[in-house]
Amino acid sequence: MIRELTIENFRGFRRFEMRDLGLVNLIVGSNSSGKTSVLEALHVLTSPGSLQAFCWIGSQRGELKDVPNGGGVPVEFSHLFHGHQVVDTTSINLTYRGDDGDLTFTATPTSHPGAQIERELKLSWNGSVQQGPVFTLPISTTGVGKIGTDALTWGERLFRNRSMFVTSASLTARDAVDFFDAIVLSKEEQLLAEALRAINPQIQRVAPKHDYPFDHIRRGGFHVLLEGQPISVPIGDLGDGIWRMLSLALALAMSANGVLLIDEIDTGLHFTVMDQMWQLISAAAEKLNVQVFATTHSRDCVESLAVICHKDSPSEGRVSIQRIEPERGRSVSISEVEIIAIAECGIEVR
Repeated sequence: MIRELTIENFRGFRRFEMRDLGLVNLIVGSNSSGKTSVLEALHVLTSPGSLQAFCWIGSQRGELKDVPNGGGVPVEFSHLFHGHQVVDTTSINLTYRGDDGDLTFTATPTSHPGAQIERELKLSWNGSVQQGPVFTLPISTTGVGKIGTDALTWGERLFRNRSMFVTSASLTARDAVDFFDAIVLSKEEQLLAEALRAINPQIQRVAPKHDYPFDHIRRGGFHVLLEGQPISVPIGDLGDGIWRMLSLALALAMSANGVLLIDEIDTGLHFTVMDQMWQLISAAAEKLNVQVFATTHSRDCVESLAVICHKDSPSEGRVSIQRIEPERGRSVSISEVEIIAIAECGIEVR
């Protein structure tokens, strides 16, 4: 489990630290404080050898260049650097320290004036957890580097990603069905029914529809059987909350022995189901050995986190709130005891 995170020269952070991390961590802070950037840093760190992480992050931010003739994915790496500029004297350094050791990701730019390749960006992961790999990509003067198809598949073959990232838009219909197929008839499948019943207690079963027209469709591909109904209904008929809970349950199941990153975790969920959501996440995280990092702007989401805190016997390293303040170089870590006090007294921590 990750206990500490250090970020240097990444996105809006010159240097930033998070400590006293737990199994379930809720990240709060104002708009543009860097909550999503923390999740991205963790995604890169916990995906050693995977250049897919950069393609995915770039696609979510609109940082992929539309370059003709294929041959790879052009990513604007400049936007990963603090100040949006790739400077030879500045490297990105992301480090975590955890129960299994430490791991550091480094992105180091180098110029070679007059050479055939004038500028390069070296990406590497090193630490007691893992040594290597190292990728060296030629980049333009503006920081655009094309990740070739071979480099993308090489890392995926050799190294298993430890993290999964769920955005505020939840899973796509195609991903959701693929994930369901991966866990069907396993013990993790029961998470789905439990998650959906937190929203609608009448739900009996859920199943994918493999003949669904998946292209450009985000919410769909599943039918749900409701108590007392003679036929199943499309999951899209039941609202955004059902799809969000389905996405969270599938992501938890697919993140066993790894890290789950969730942006705006409460998206689409009414405040009355927040307690059930946290209970689902806490139980699954402990059972499947998943460390969870989530962001929110919702006061209801913050206060309902207390439902999984142990009032009589609080446990260090189990639940934390991490508040990001742009002017500080370290997050404000809030423990289980303090989370309970926040919920009982209505204290504002967002």
